[in-house]
Amino acid sequence: MEGKTASEMEDQQLAEALARSQTEADKPSGSNPGAAVASGSTPAVGTGAGIKPDDKFTEANVQTLIGYGFPRDMCIEELRLQNGDVTQATAALFAKALKVPKK
Repeated sequence: MEGKTASEMEDQQLAEALARSQTEADKPSGSNPGAAVASGSTPAVGTGAGIKPDDKFTEANVQTLIGYGFPRDMCIEELRLQNGDVTQATAALFAKALKVPKK
């Protein structure tokens, strides 16, 4: 990609990742019929929500990451890996969403 700085390339990749995430989030999910949750409500723990009693994060933390366009299962997995740290989970999810251009 000639003529673009590294920062411009990162911005473009981030925009593309966000667009892909939004497209995936807009698709109806036949594999997860309980995914549509009314605004302001939280699914009960143990009903397929994925959050365990010993997890160090809340449904609100998961919803924050979902709001960025990431799938619920990825959000929960990353929050577990980051010991409930939403900032670290966010950074990790965005980093994994970016593709490094081949030289």
